[in-house]
Amino acid sequence: MISDNLEIALVIFIILFQMAVFYKIIGYKKMIDQKNIQLVQFYLDTKFICKGLLDSLRISDPSVFCKGLMDEIKDYYNLEDIIIIDSIQMVNGENNTALGSEVTKFVQKNIKQISGDLNEHKMVKLSMDILEKKYVLYLSRLITTDEGNGLIACIEHAPSLLNTHERISLENCINLLKTRLIYE
Repeated sequence: MISDNLEIALVIFIILFQMAVFYKIIGYKKMIDQKNIQLVQFYLDTKFICKGLLDSLRISDPSVFCKGLMDEIKDYYNLEDIIIIDSIQMVNGENNTALGSEVTKFVQKNIKQISGDLNEHKMVKLSMDILEKKYVLYLSRLITTDEGNGLIACIEHAPSLLNTHERISLENCINLLKTRLIYE
């Protein structure tokens, strides 16, 4: 009788132990899958940035390079538009699209808040309504010194689909674009 109870307890213990090990393995597998997805994303982002760097060396005309890189950034990050505002005081009609004109008006209207939030190398993320649609606006200074007050605005439909890593990667691409624009 005691040995039967001991055997049953041992079998139950072994079954519970196997279940615990099984759930731990499933948890580790999920974690490895998530890490693999992150590694693939790092690889793709690195490849994209390296392509931009190589194009920067290969294409000697800055305007051709910048136009091409802006189109590639819009496609890669699924952005609605990228707008370069040479100066905060620029005339509203200088942007070709209605969206560009509205973004410029929004920036001019909220320049005090935006100026306080902008860091020299970091992008600022803002939400806004333009033309009855919600957008996420990423702003970065064009020049990080007192030489100018231009901005680069990346526009995405809300809600934003960029995670933290993709946002950092977008910042790197915009910094490459700024470097080529400044030394044009």
